[in-house]
Amino acid sequence: MAANTHMQRLADFFEQLPDWLRAHRLRVWFIMLLGIALLLPGISRFELDFSDEQFFQQHDPVRRAYDAFRAQFGGDESIYIVYRPKDGDVFSDQSLRAVRGIQEDILNYRLELEPGTWSPLDHIVDVTTIVNVSYLEASEDALISRPFIGDALPQNDVERERLRLAALDHYYYPRTFVSPDGSWGGIIIRTDFKAVPARVDDFEATGGFSDAGAFDVTSMELDSATTRHEEVPWFPTPQVEEYTEFVHALYEILDKPEYAGALELYPLGNPIGNSYFMDELMPQMFSMMLLSLALIVLIQWVLFRSLAAVLWPQAIIIISALLVVATLGWIGVRMNMMINVVMLLVVAVGVADSIHILSGYLFFRNQGEDHRQALRSTMRKSGLAVLLTSLTTGLGMLALLLVPLVPIQLFGLASALGVFFALLLSIVLLPLMLDIWAPVPKKEQRQGRLHLIQAMLRRIERWGYRRPGLNITVFAVLILVLLGGVTQVRVDSNFIKIFKEGTPIRVAQEKAEEAMGGSMALEIMVSTRTDGAMRDPRMLNALDELQQWLETELGDVVIRTRSLVDVVKDANRSLNGGRAEFFTIPQDATVLRQTLFLFSNANPQDRRRVVSDDYREAHVTVVFHNQGTRKYMKLLQTIQQHMDRQFAPLREIYPDLRITPTGGLSMIVTVIDYISWSQIQGFAMALAAISLVLLLTFRSLRVGVIALFPNLFPIIVVFGLMGYLGIAIDVDTLLVAPVMIGIVVDDTIHFLTHYRALVQQHGDIDRAIRDSFREVGQAITFTSLILAGSFITFIFLDHQGLKNFGGLASLAMLAALAGDLLLLPALLKITGTRFQPKVRLQPAEQTT
Repeated sequence: MAANTHMQRLADFFEQLPDWLRAHRLRVWFIMLLGIALLLPGISRFELDFSDEQFFQQHDPVRRAYDAFRAQFGGDESIYIVYRPKDGDVFSDQSLRAVRGIQEDILNYRLELEPGTWSPLDHIVDVTTIVNVSYLEASEDALISRPFIGDALPQNDVERERLRLAALDHYYYPRTFVSPDGSWGGIIIRTDFKAVPARVDDFEATGGFSDAGAFDVTSMELDSATTRHEEVPWFPTPQVEEYTEFVHALYEILDKPEYAGALELYPLGNPIGNSYFMDELMPQMFSMMLLSLALIVLIQWVLFRSLAAVLWPQAIIIISALLVVATLGWIGVRMNMMINVVMLLVVAVGVADSIHILSGYLFFRNQGEDHRQALRSTMRKSGLAVLLTSLTTGLGMLALLLVPLVPIQLFGLASALGVFFALLLSIVLLPLMLDIWAPVPKKEQRQGRLHLIQAMLRRIERWGYRRPGLNITVFAVLILVLLGGVTQVRVDSNFIKIFKEGTPIRVAQEKAEEAMGGSMALEIMVSTRTDGAMRDPRMLNALDELQQWLETELGDVVIRTRSLVDVVKDANRSLNGGRAEFFTIPQDATVLRQTLFLFSNANPQDRRRVVSDDYREAHVTVVFHNQGTRKYMKLLQTIQQHMDRQFAPLREIYPDLRITPTGGLSMIVTVIDYISWSQIQGFAMALAAISLVLLLTFRSLRVGVIALFPNLFPIIVVFGLMGYLGIAIDVDTLLVAPVMIGIVVDDTIHFLTHYRALVQQHGDIDRAIRDSFREVGQAITFTSLILAGSFITFIFLDHQGLKNFGGLASLAMLAALAGDLLLLPALLKITGTRFQPKVRLQPAEQTT
């Protein structure tokens, strides 16, 4: 009886709510509109963030390792432009002039600006091409660093061939600035994105440039004092608009006719990716949202044939979505592409809430009730169900706050906000909106539509209580078959295949793979906390052995490596007449120190890129062929195990020696590793939260278990098909399980809420199932179809991860509909669930 009292009180509250709202409508409208008006300005403060480090908490060891690397060696936010000369020769006069022109235009862009004028290109640190890349020569026991080609371009084929041979013989140029066959070239544009620590105050005021246009405080000048302390500086993430402005300004140079006519240019890198997200994917997402809203409008019109029944739900959906963005702006939260999934979730919840209330209202009007009584009856049943479904969905989303990935946490927070706003507007404003303008379709039109829809539902309703055993058997067989696919699901992501074929960003990646072998870089940070450790021949020998092992044992995936070792070998060879046999590390410590001293004097900028000023820290850059993250994960494990063994003897000399893989690639691979656990955690937490609400709502373990089965079925369908079709779990498909379990349970609760009220009235299970179909079956069907249609629009995107999410989510909605209409009634029938069987309620206790 306690459960009945609890539910009856809630039902009574919702039944009385429309009358109270009507009596205080001016005050309610004023408060609601004022709250909305105060929140909406937060939209202007909302920011997007597509960076890799957003996935990690500030104290996460992976994030701290990356920050330490940036503090010492600057950021790794570069643009790599792979280009193919249209005459097929990197060293042709036409090609070299075009590359030099690009180089000079980028380096000298400030000459065309007024003094003190800010430009997006101020983020550029330097530009390196085959023309100006440094080349070491010795002169009278001194090293001289000069541009490889410089201003004196080759004048004939002999000079061009000499340059080609010298470039291909160099340790650094091949597969970076020139392809092995000389038909492709490369340009590196280094930037200060994510390389400027927040504690350096004068960056913001100066933009990082002096009056002369030279970069004053480059990333290389953040000397080892930055990392002498345990406290690693914080590096703020640039706003995505900064990347977009930068890339647009860069393209103004690259698209000049004299360059486009001579070279095919394929830029890639994180700034290009961020700009692509903003310029291409976000407009596509906006178009898909409009398409989803148009589809919802169409289905609502077909269902209700009333302009009011179309406009009011749209108003609730749009206001809820805007309030979510505004609230995130006020609290200073940055979101990534998951904001699009949040928006669809808001649409899903808003549509479901509105359609259930509108369907209930029209159902009771059709039963002969007047407007006010229909609102009371609707809010008693549908209002209560909307509250319960919002609680389950909201708690399911809030459970994601316990997942260690920050974007998943923010997604859970934003989704819960959307559920709350949709609930508030649906139960407070929608009744008042219906007071202003209520949908009352013509009798004959309504009967014509209901005949077709109800005819289908009435055929289905009989299957639930007439053949429950057959229904359950069919679902059990399907689940057993699909479980085989679930066991084959893997966590993986591919940086090229994540984009649709033919998109510029994918084409650029493919060209880099084709011409240079790939562009995926791993940084291995070597830290000793001992001054001068990197002048120790034993340390450099260990680094040399590591590089040789990487290039031989992992040569099928490793393209090239670069570190202080290569610089030392090149300097030693230059000091010894350029003879190949001297491309070695001097084993005499005094000679090694002298070699490093001469190189540092000749090219301090290049030296600072590979070793700290105090020679405590160095790093090895490893460039890979493009692989899936699953393969990268195994590679990093193998590399780490090898390094631990190889550097073990040196730890006796340098006890604080630490060797840490870091950089963008390492972070992404770690994210994928986290995802495997986050998938389990996110789903388990959402399921636990929803199960708790179901148990508290229905006060029955049996009903709680029954309610879970039709909601687990769509998840098994999705992951079973993912396994059989070879679709991997990535950052986007990760959300399918927790999002779907949060959404699909809503229809189950709506059905059970109506079924409970009906079966408690007369105790007849068959009749209660039949009447539940007729009261709420239509709304469940239409909301499921609307949501499936909304999610399916994602398949038109260029982003493969979001395409997969949309297709899988749409499939899950249809599977959930089948579970609610076929499996749930069969379970209720076969278990004899009556919510206090054989007890008849007195008239005063009956629901309306």
